[in-house]
Amino acid sequence: MLLLDTVLEVDENHAITETLVKTSWPTAATAGVSSLLCVELVAQTIGVCNVWRLMRVDGENANKNGWLVAVKKAIFHAATLPIGARLTIRVENGFCFHPFCESTGLVHWQGKLVAEVVAQIYQDEA
Repeated sequence: MLLLDTVLEVDENHAITETLVKTSWPTAATAGVSSLLCVELVAQTIGVCNVWRLMRVDGENANKNGWLVAVKKAIFHAATLPIGARLTIRVENGFCFHPFCESTGLVHWQGKLVAEVVAQIYQDEA
């Protein structure tokens, strides 16, 4: 399931993505979607950053698979994200011992922080 719409900025240490909350997303209801989906938005944005790094080294043949292996911390400042809300997701890679990375992600809506996530990702380089 791809939830991201646009990559705004990326390098090997950070990425910024953007997306609109859609009725096709899991947990979608009249009121919106659960803010728990911010964990997946952060994980996908981490993937953007890490795949970009691998593609710079290995080109188009780089392995693009990665797995969310742990969520160390997740703080949600909103219970629901409204349908049509434009979200901005920013991640920063912290500790990396390839193929394992720990990253921090922030999700904003209308300039307000709606979620903070610290996630651990396994990004196979082979």
